[in-house]
Amino acid sequence: MSEAPPIVVTGSHRSGTTWVGRIMALSRGTGYIHEPLNPSRRPGWGAGRVPYWYLYVCSENAARWRPVFDDAFSFRYRVGPNLRDASSPRGAAWLIQDLRHAVPGRIRRARAVLKDPFALFSTEWLSETYDARIVITVRNPIAFVGSIKKLNWRFKFRTVLQQDLLMRDHLGGLAGEMRRCRDGDVDVVEEGIVLWNMIHTTVDRLRREHPEWAIVRHEDLAADPSRGFRDLYRSVGLAWDEGTERRLARFTSGSKGEVPVWQHMTVRRSSAATAAAGLNRLSEAEVERVRAGTTETARSFGYFLETE
Repeated sequence: MSEAPPIVVTGSHRSGTTWVGRIMALSRGTGYIHEPLNPSRRPGWGAGRVPYWYLYVCSENAARWRPVFDDAFSFRYRVGPNLRDASSPRGAAWLIQDLRHAVPGRIRRARAVLKDPFALFSTEWLSETYDARIVITVRNPIAFVGSIKKLNWRFKFRTVLQQDLLMRDHLGGLAGEMRRCRDGDVDVVEEGIVLWNMIHTTVDRLRREHPEWAIVRHEDLAADPSRGFRDLYRSVGLAWDEGTERRLARFTSGSKGEVPVWQHMTVRRSSAATAAAGLNRLSEAEVERVRAGTTETARSFGYFLETE
C-alpha cells in the first residue's frame, strides 16, 4: 500500500462521482479503483457478493469488510475467486478493466483513488481506519430526480431498511418515507425525492462534523473544472501541473452531455451540458414536487435560494 493516504470519492449516484474520481486519478502516482461496494458489479474488488446497496461499514461489522478495502487500497485483485463471475462478456470486460487498474497500481504502489457512491455511509469508518481523504459530490435535486426518471431507476429501499446499524446511526428519521417507497405506493419521482433526502441529509450532517472533508457541488465543478479540480487536488494533497490541466481540458471541452459510465474517459464531454442534463426532464408539476420535497436540505447546499 502507498504511504500516502487513499482518496475516497463518493456522494450520491448520478452526481458525477465517476467523472470526479477519474479526473482525480489523472494525477501522477495515483491509481483508480471502481466501486468495490456496488452489489451489481461482479466480478469486482470484493471477490464476492455485496448484500446491500449503500452498505454501511462501521466498527461493529468491520471484520467482514476490512479485507475488501485492504485489498483495494493495495491494488491486490483476487483473480481466482473472480473467474466464476467472468464467464459472460460483461463480466469478462469488468475483470479486464479492473486488472488494467490493479496491475500497474500494485507495481507502482500507487496512491489509491477509490470511487464509489455506495461507500457514502461508510466514509467515517474509512477516514478513521485508513486516514482516507474524503471527497463528496452533491447535485441539484431536480437534475438528480430527472436523471433517475430518464433511466427509470427504481431504488430498492428494503436494502437500506434491512441494515439495522445504518438505520440506527444515520437514517432512522426517514424510516417512514422509505417504507412507503418500499411498499410500492409511489412513482419514480417520489422515490427520487426520498432517495435524494436520504443521501443529502447525511452529507449535510457529515460536512458539519468533518469540515476538513471536501464537499463539492457537481454544478460548480462543471461550471469551472480547472479551478474546481485544482482546489480538490490541493485539498487531498495531489500535485497539479500543466499535464493534468491539459488532460482535464481534453475530457471537459466537448459537445456531449451525459454519457454511459464506460465512456467517461473516452469521449469529449461538455461539463456544463452534463451538469444541466437533468434539469429539463421533469414536467413543471414534477419540478414543484421536487422543490417542495427537498427544499429544507437543498437550501443548505445553495439550491432553491430566493435569488434563483
